[in-house]
Amino acid sequence: MENIQIGKVVVVRDSFLTEKEMDLKGKKGIVRLLYDADPTDEQTIDEVQVEWTPETLDGFDDDYFYDAFDEEISWTSYILPASVLEQTDEFMDENELAWKKQEIFTRLYLDGLGREGKLIVKAFEKAVDPTKVTPMDCWKEYLDNSLKFPVKCKVCFPYEADDGPVQEGVRVLLTGLNGVDRNLGVLAEITYHDRSYVLPLQDLAAGDSYSKDGKYIDAYGLWLVCIS
Repeated sequence: MENIQIGKVVVVRDSFLTEKEMDLKGKKGIVRLLYDADPTDEQTIDEVQVEWTPETLDGFDDDYFYDAFDEEISWTSYILPASVLEQTDEFMDENELAWKKQEIFTRLYLDGLGREGKLIVKAFEKAVDPTKVTPMDCWKEYLDNSLKFPVKCKVCFPYEADDGPVQEGVRVLLTGLNGVDRNLGVLAEITYHDRSYVLPLQDLAAGDSYSKDGKYIDAYGLWLVCIS
């Protein structure tokens, strides 16, 4: 896959049918992950995970999004054989893509999310400049103003043993937010056994599921799942 690089825009050069027999030829995406063929792991071909461009997302019928949501698979990305892809010189504005995903999520999914949906709406009530601010920035500001720090939490992500002492199930204190990362989302500052760590907020759940803080954290986590 020497001609395909992470972060570059590729186009589906050849005909390729989804399980629903939709031809993806001509669709464009940003390369996010590369999977080299590994016969020992039953992967016989090189594959590429792409995240669809705004142009491509606009070209899909709503049924594409509803089907993905019902089947609990990603509607924003797809894994394709490297052999059907061709890298282009196009530039992709990450902010434009983030807001396109937010637009589609709001139009198609938000109404069915109940109480959490109402909290998600509040994260985007403030008018912002979409060329300078991302949806994740909106979440950080909203959570900064809504959470009553410190918040008792537990880790809900299965880290590897060599990742350190903060492991799934341990109780920690969420003491603040530490910025945003395009891949990891809102970053959480925590303390565990009097030491400070930074984790993705999505890896935490409120220690008290009935707390108002827990509802905000749950709404953020649900939003992340829905735009994936």
